[in-house]
Amino acid sequence: MILQYPHALLSKISSPIEDKLMLGMLLPAFKQSVDKHGKQALGLAASQIGLAYQMVWLKGFGYLINPKIIEHSETKIGVVESCLSVPGKFYTVERYKTVKILYRDEQFKLRRHLFTDTLSIVCQHELCHVLDGLCLPQYGVEINTIEDEEANEQ
Repeated sequence: MILQYPHALLSKISSPIEDKLMLGMLLPAFKQSVDKHGKQALGLAASQIGLAYQMVWLKGFGYLINPKIIEHSETKIGVVESCLSVPGKFYTVERYKTVKILYRDEQFKLRRHLFTDTLSIVCQHELCHVLDGLCLPQYGVEINTIEDEEANEQ
């Protein structure tokens, strides 16, 4: 189940995963949720399913454990985003065009990766969940949809 904003866990900074044993206990539950919800998402943070640990999944890339931004471009871009924890809502935000991430993989090996384009945006979105305890309504500017406009007129 995806937690819905303003659930308290979505505003909590997630804890790092201490070792490979701990990862082995947590990752299967996270993978099960990704299998269930991944078709409708570009990414997922463990905190969105009730696991307050620093794990994220990015469609087209995989799992990042204890991720940290170690470099980013100076250039920011304005994007429109949505979030599984805030269904039906869209927000504008600014994101770095590229980010270099230090993380651990599924075998708990330390890795670095430079994310660009869509994966850079999705990665930053998911890191806001686990590293900052922030959900999109807390930092994005909501965009009114046609349905919102029609509801306001009635």
